[in-house]
Amino acid sequence: MYKSFVECQQQLADVEAFDYYFANQICALWQLDDAVVFHMLMLSTCSIRRGHTCLPLTAIANQLEWDNDSSQHSGYQFAEIAELEKSLANLPFDDESFPLVFDGHSLYLRRYWQFEQTVAELIRPRCVTQTLNEQQLSAAQTMLNKVFNQSSQASETDWQAVAVANSLIHQLAVICGGPGTGKTYTVARLLVVLLAMADKQKTPRILMAAPTGKAAQRMLESINQTKLELARCGIEQTLLDKIPTSAATIHRLLGYRPESTRYRYNAERQLPCDILLIDEVSMIDVAMMSRILVALPQTARLIMLGDADQLPSVESGNILADLSQRPHPGYAILAQTQIATLTGYQVPLAPESLHSHVSFLYKTHRFSGPLADLAQAVISRQPKADEYLLHHKRTQASSSELQIDYFPQEIQKAWLKNACQTAYSAVMAADNVNDAFVQLAKFRVLAALRRGEYGTERLNEQIEQWLKEKHRQVRIGQHYQGRPIMINQNDYASGLFNGDTGLIWPHEDGRLMAFFATDEGLRAVSLARLPAHQSVYAMTIHKTQGSEFAHVALVLGDQVNQLMSAELLYTGLTRAKQKVSICGEFSVWRQARQMSMQRYSGLATRLFSKT
Repeated sequence: MYKSFVECQQQLADVEAFDYYFANQICALWQLDDAVVFHMLMLSTCSIRRGHTCLPLTAIANQLEWDNDSSQHSGYQFAEIAELEKSLANLPFDDESFPLVFDGHSLYLRRYWQFEQTVAELIRPRCVTQTLNEQQLSAAQTMLNKVFNQSSQASETDWQAVAVANSLIHQLAVICGGPGTGKTYTVARLLVVLLAMADKQKTPRILMAAPTGKAAQRMLESINQTKLELARCGIEQTLLDKIPTSAATIHRLLGYRPESTRYRYNAERQLPCDILLIDEVSMIDVAMMSRILVALPQTARLIMLGDADQLPSVESGNILADLSQRPHPGYAILAQTQIATLTGYQVPLAPESLHSHVSFLYKTHRFSGPLADLAQAVISRQPKADEYLLHHKRTQASSSELQIDYFPQEIQKAWLKNACQTAYSAVMAADNVNDAFVQLAKFRVLAALRRGEYGTERLNEQIEQWLKEKHRQVRIGQHYQGRPIMINQNDYASGLFNGDTGLIWPHEDGRLMAFFATDEGLRAVSLARLPAHQSVYAMTIHKTQGSEFAHVALVLGDQVNQLMSAELLYTGLTRAKQKVSICGEFSVWRQARQMSMQRYSGLATRLFSKT
């Protein structure tokens, strides 16, 4: 098709070398000489980088790919579906050594097809509604009344109580909700009820995990706080003491080993648990979910928490969205009956529903006001989100006391410089490392991209330059007191993983060390032992999932790109607990708000198709 990659680049815009050489090698090995097949092979690996697990023919039929607005690249025009299927008809898909699979009118890399198959096969039986026996029912009702103080029936449905009751009757429980809806508040009560229902002779083994260290820490802090509240409400301390006092990253949970392609826990050596709780499931890709499920005993209960409206994982797949249809279609008869028996609440009935394992939390208890209204308007793709923004437009580079500020392009730099100098100077001036972490959690700059003029790499360089103007201790590219860092690679030896954030601060002996917050307190790591890392005054929105900051500066820039979407804006907005300052061109905001983050996947069909 092309004599070289250079020739391919001349015709196709932004084509990656990996895609070209992959297609070239497959065509050579299997003696394929078809331009349509060659370009579909290139697009199949490209689609994985874009987060898809498959490439539906409907998505590429009659589409022009690898083109741009200039006349320099002509791109490649795909034919209609019938022609595409004709080209695929002679490929050796039955040969298991062939790296592609054609299934459900979609083209898969075989590896990702296997991941999807594994996830579907291991999740499907867990979605079946189970029936509680009389002893379990009695214990559950008693404890539900205690943890939710249900002495009398309320007129309004308590969706947290419904979520707990529903989770008791499913081996897989998916609890979805936006910020402030009380997901960990709910799951702490669920664990107490499960422990109360358990055989007195055998305490269930509980493990808790999240994709990042920060998310695991936040989950643990929230559960520990809820345990204190439950103790004050009269819940037996013996039960509360059985809830774990630690939570791990998923890599640590599975036993990541850098010297091996296998994790410590797998199909042969499964996780030692009866209940596995995972938070921030939207961040988990299909490959990692397959590893979790393979390592989980068939008898174990799996509880998953997350916000289905957030950005999907950086890698391929959209697990939480595939598992949780929105709006909730209703509950099957058996699930509805048992929820009513346990709580007294009547939930919507849908006799043929295959989504009874999912519970949604609708009422926000913390995240409210104009910021919450804006986030909801964005994820609902309502034009009033644009009105909210324009209503809060600033004409000078100074903040208001409101929850929302919008700084257009012409004044954003002046405001951002002052905001960063003020917030991050407070970190450097803290009396001790604990206070420095408190200050660091008060403000963070978020961006959509890593590279480019408004990407995090450039922003971090700029912010350090601004700080250097005020603090002589700041040394660009070196360590100094108060420098926040993010780990960029998994390092089992040091116990640090991609996404972990720390702070450079003097140890008791005066030496600079890197401090990381853990469930057991601050942990100091020698600078010489740090794996690859970078300054993290600014973070990509993807990297902030599982984190919260009092004040967020959301930098949009002046150009729309393919990563911009309503989900990205929503995720950025919901990282702010108190205030958000939005910087950039209004046209970028408006176009992003109208765009959806689409992930091609066959998982939902495999799980819930009735055919």
